Amino acid sequence: MLIGFGAALFVGSLLGLVSDLIGRKKTCLVFFILHLIVGILKMVAPSPSFWVANLCLSLATSIFSFSFETWGVVEHDKVDSKLGHRQDILNETFWLMTFFESASLIGSQVIGNWMVGGNLEKGIGSPSIAATLLAILGITCMSRHYDGTTKIMTFKDYRMSFSVYILGDRRIWLLACAQACLHFSIAVFWILWAPTLVADGREVFLGLIYPCLLGARMLGSTVFPWLINASLRTEDCLTCAFVVQALLLSIIAYDYEEIGVLVTQFSLYHACIGLILPLLARLRTIEAIIGPLRTQQ
Repeated sequence: MLIGFGAALFVGSLLGLVSDLIGRKKTCLVFFILHLIVGILKMVAPSPSFWVANLCLSLATSIFSFSFETWGVVEHDKVDSKLGHRQDILNETFWLMTFFESASLIGSQVIGNWMVGGNLEKGIGSPSIAATLLAILGITCMSRHYDGTTKIMTFKDYRMSFSVYILGDRRIWLLACAQACLHFSIAVFWILWAPTLVADGREVFLGLIYPCLLGARMLGSTVFPWLINASLRTEDCLTCAFVVQALLLSIIAYDYEEIGVLVTQFSLYHACIGLILPLLARLRTIEAIIGPLRTQQ
């Protein structure tokens, strides 16, 4: 796990810069290729090298966290340049991305459990085969719809733009700190949530609780359009969501509670995540993605 976090921190951060230089579409292709490599390794070797698989999946997660979102923003910009400003459509895209991401995680768990439970004897296959097929499908779709018209910036121009629009803007640093705090809390939560539930020898069906947490995240994302339509400031909504998250984690860390109380707190925590993710994406679009770096494909 430490290998994965280290790769996401040091290498994954550089992938964002590489994505701006080579284009988001090519970076999204790398996302599917990394999953394809892991799937093939697990199919060929029953016990593939753990650090290789962990490294590839961590890098793929890093790419997923920024590349698809920025590509969507660029595509919206193309529409806006022809039809006018349509920030409302972009807001809908942000919360729908969070919603369907959680839905796909639930669906992948259902498919994985079905393929593992009692179907291996029938020769149907394993989750690795399904992951490999999905990766091939993603590569095929991306390659078919790739138009090859990516604008490439020289490294010198990119460095100048990066210094002006990113390093020179305090709002960007504040957004980066907020995003880092969110991912840090999520990482700590996923390490500790299972040991917290099974403390004192309690028997808990973790496989049933996990979809509930993802469902709570889906519900949290549906609150986003209501808040935006209510003309509330994005910064105020984000601050309240972070405060609620901090209170929930403080209650959990204070003492062990009953299973029902813990699951409720965990679900509320994930509902806050579902709300915070599109809020941060909206702020990144308004404040961060400007100038030449925004027009880069």
